[in-house]
Amino acid sequence: MQEFQHLEIPSLDEELRAYQLQQLGADQRLRDRIHSFRSHAKYVERVRERFLDCLGGLPDKAHLKPRKVGTLHRDGYSVEKWLFQTLPGFYVTANLYLPPAASHRHPAVLSPIGHAPPGKAYAINDNYQARFVTLARKGYVVLTWDPLGQGERESYGAKTGNHHYVQGYQCMASKHHLLSYFLHDGICLLDYLCDRPDVDQERIACAGCSGGGAMTNYLSALDDRIALAVPTSWIAESTLLTDDSGLHTESWFTGLCDPHGPGTDQLLACICPRPMLILGNQLDSEFPPESMHRCYRTISKLYGQLGSAGQVEYRNVPTRHGFWPEARSELYRFLNKHFEIDQDSNEEHVEPELEETLFCAPNGQVRNISGSQTVHTLNQIAMNELATDRLVLHRISPKRRAAAVQSRVIQRMSPDALKWNPKIHEAITLSERHKQLLVEYELGFNTVVDVIGDQVKGSRAVVFLSDSNSFSRECAARLAEFGLTVYLPTMRSTSHRKEILAGKTWLHRRRQLVMNCAMLAARITRQVCAVGWGWHASVAVQEAACMQSELYTKVAIISNLDSIESLSDSVESMHSMQLIPGFLRTLDLALLPLGITSPELYIAGTQRHDSTPLDLDAMQSHYALLMHTRSRLNRPSPILVPHQGAEHLEMLGSWLSGDV
Repeated sequence: MQEFQHLEIPSLDEELRAYQLQQLGADQRLRDRIHSFRSHAKYVERVRERFLDCLGGLPDKAHLKPRKVGTLHRDGYSVEKWLFQTLPGFYVTANLYLPPAASHRHPAVLSPIGHAPPGKAYAINDNYQARFVTLARKGYVVLTWDPLGQGERESYGAKTGNHHYVQGYQCMASKHHLLSYFLHDGICLLDYLCDRPDVDQERIACAGCSGGGAMTNYLSALDDRIALAVPTSWIAESTLLTDDSGLHTESWFTGLCDPHGPGTDQLLACICPRPMLILGNQLDSEFPPESMHRCYRTISKLYGQLGSAGQVEYRNVPTRHGFWPEARSELYRFLNKHFEIDQDSNEEHVEPELEETLFCAPNGQVRNISGSQTVHTLNQIAMNELATDRLVLHRISPKRRAAAVQSRVIQRMSPDALKWNPKIHEAITLSERHKQLLVEYELGFNTVVDVIGDQVKGSRAVVFLSDSNSFSRECAARLAEFGLTVYLPTMRSTSHRKEILAGKTWLHRRRQLVMNCAMLAARITRQVCAVGWGWHASVAVQEAACMQSELYTKVAIISNLDSIESLSDSVESMHSMQLIPGFLRTLDLALLPLGITSPELYIAGTQRHDSTPLDLDAMQSHYALLMHTRSRLNRPSPILVPHQGAEHLEMLGSWLSGDV
């Protein structure tokens, strides 16, 4: 096989970092113009709107049905054990730490926790229980709860492994991002605190560490009822979070660094000018003090612009990651100062409770409650709702249906991507029938495009994309033998986390590659075809064809997946195809080709989520609406081929090279 010599291009990681820094600079300029509470409120409104849009909004609130299941009476405080339903059947296990009864209302601390497996009962190392008990002894009401997947909310059992990732993948394309469920729990419990007669609604703080620090950041940014925030062992620059391989999927938001995006600086700006203590650890390698201090300097500038410089502090304690005694002392000091509590910042010895003593659910697991829901079952309900919403496409005219699908694809595209024209920065000739181009396919993003074939002006061109660069090269060489000029973009990839946080998902970049190659081909011929081979490539080609139907005479989709929704049938299913933020809110894969109005369409080897191919009857059923739509638009019915393989190239080459 012919050897492919690549022009030198920057790494994708470098391009993503440069893009994020550019976006952060744009957002910093927006914040530099904030000099009044009115302009600040407008900025905050935009950030919150963008954040909630990333999440697909929050679930509708339901009656919490709070149920106290027990009380522990201890020296100087008590602990109440509660069960809440933040959604019907979606149980939250919580402990409420109370100071001795008094005639006045108490300040309160909402206490989300990090990723400690015992959840709210964690009592070793950076002891959670010590913090809750000490605060109660000092006169604070403390509400803490088990986050999803920890403590009494290990809903699936150990067999699913880290279901923060599994459920995060399944929720990514669905109605609600995984974080929506975390936030919904926290906001519902904040509602409960506000409704308690012994709580001073004007003095509610939020303080958590690590994953709880993230939740503190998010909840405080979204809800002004939180009067004071202490995010601990969490704050770091958005670019550092992007590079953090340990970052859980509940913190994977698209476009983290964008102007008004859900990044660190932007969310901290939403907490401003309320009192905030950023707490870090000198020996924390994941959230290093240098990065945390830079975040502090950035946000303190905004506090100063609003005349509130004394409201924000940064403390860096000499410990490793966690809410160790030194950090807890800083928390007590800051709370006492701003809530005007006459207490010291010391912590007396705390005798922790056994985990089972704090249990709220039967045998310590909510899954033992009849009718209990999990994120998986809630996501199944949400996907069914989305599928029902998509039925509107069945009830409109074929012309409006095709236009509606195209419009839904556009919704997920940036305006700049729509306006971009490819730029060729370098071209080399490797042989008479092989050129290589260095193409900027989006501002700041480059790839190598191999052009293989006779390259005669007016000859038929094919943009070929598969899920494997090596397979694409084999296919391109064979297709060129049919007299076709093949445009072969080189795919580059990095971690899916980086792609999502930078706002450049695998689908976005692959779609841009196809669209740019089609525009290059259209400069020399009016006969442009596109082939997408594989689960990922086929989606990218279909979306490009929806956007550029006027460019293509033929579109081929091979070895494609039948449904993204089906990937979440099993509680253990986790696939990169699920990482298309919000895809199912507008479309699923059977509807996507409805937006392709090219003269000819060829679909071969459609597969179920277990990679088994659909037979011809199943394909005809799956694409019934597509066939009806094309018929009514006076387009040829799609060619449906139930099987595919390497030998399929002969059939594909003949079809592509034939007359339209």
